[in-house]
Amino acid sequence: MRNFILAFLLFVMPTAFFAQESSVIDQIKQEGMQHSQVMDIAFNLTEKSGPRLMASPGFYRAADYAVDQLKKWGLEDAKLDPWGDFGKGWELTKSYVAMKAPWYKPLIAFPKAWTVGTQGEKIAEAILIDAKADSTELMERYKGKLAGKVLLMDELIDYQPDAAADLVRFTEAQLDSMKNIALEKEVDTAGMAAERRKFIARYRAARKKAETLGK
Repeated sequence: MRNFILAFLLFVMPTAFFAQESSVIDQIKQEGMQHSQVMDIAFNLTEKSGPRLMASPGFYRAADYAVDQLKKWGLEDAKLDPWGDFGKGWELTKSYVAMKAPWYKPLIAFPKAWTVGTQGEKIAEAILIDAKADSTELMERYKGKLAGKVLLMDELIDYQPDAAADLVRFTEAQLDSMKNIALEKEVDTAGMAAERRKFIARYRAARKKAETLGK
């Protein structure tokens, strides 16, 4: 009889545990599929809080929202923990760049984080820098000529317009057919990595030339 009871418990306990675990998983799926708050959370952390550079006002807006939201969900000890001295925060409050001559044209430009302010409008002559020249050539060509100038890296972009429209609205039939799409091969991570390395190399080359010109 004891052997029967033991065997019965060994059979029932895993079944009961599996049923309980399955129930919890079903609840998690239900919350995710029917009561998801992901879009609302993302909106508050990004669009509403703004840029979240470390120690910036936007960072603290997002952090305070996260703590407040966790408390609303029932977590009693949610708080911001200090982790050490970071330094100064930084926030962009106003930035404006435009060409004034030979005609007016607004330019898209953003200051690098922690850039100091200009204390008002600054007007200077602009010089187009050959982005393909090496550092030695740049030194010989521009030495003593850059003080007080605005430097622009002159690099042409080989733009190839696409024959197809940029925006296409799918038909109902096309949308329905997407349900049956099966991935036949894995994403080309090797090709993506190669493109990433090329981009990083171009960025580093541009930064090196900018440092050379700065000196």
